[in-house]
Amino acid sequence: MSVREHTLSILVRNEPGVLSKIAGMFYRRGHNIETLTVGKTHQPGLSKIVISVPTDDRTIEHLRRQIENLVDVEKATLVERNQSILMEVCLLRVAYKNPSERMEIMASAQPYRPQLVGIDDHSLTLQIAERPILVDDFVSTMRRHEVLDVSRTGMTAIGPPMSISIQVHGDEPVAAESLATPWQGDDR
Repeated sequence: MSVREHTLSILVRNEPGVLSKIAGMFYRRGHNIETLTVGKTHQPGLSKIVISVPTDDRTIEHLRRQIENLVDVEKATLVERNQSILMEVCLLRVAYKNPSERMEIMASAQPYRPQLVGIDDHSLTLQIAERPILVDDFVSTMRRHEVLDVSRTGMTAIGPPMSISIQVHGDEPVAAESLATPWQGDDR
């Protein structure tokens, strides 16, 4: 079986030690976690853990079932990349010496639609929220300049929406999924 990056979305009770138990399961089986994000959900007392790990299809399903059997785990789901939204936030600080260099930096970053979140006399901090492959490209592009620091959240994900209809400017109802553009290409 071929190894590729898989993503698990794990809904857990917000209790001490849950993350440690889950990470330990990967460690004991010799798997390296590529990215890991944790955050509260809209449901009180529950958090979502999103983990990406390179492995084969059979192994990830085995890991998913084992994780789902842990005491404080409500549900573990394998994220289907072609049916889900996978995003990562990146903060990147880059140095500049003069206003023209600052403009050059902004021009280099423009294809990634960054948000300028910090600026001083010698550096600026940009933020993007994008698919991980585009974050990789953004960081690589910005290396043409003097990058001072990079901080990446790791991948987070949300599964496919339920099929619903919505009104668009008083026109006929439109299925929500027809408004979104499906991901194209490699979604690391």
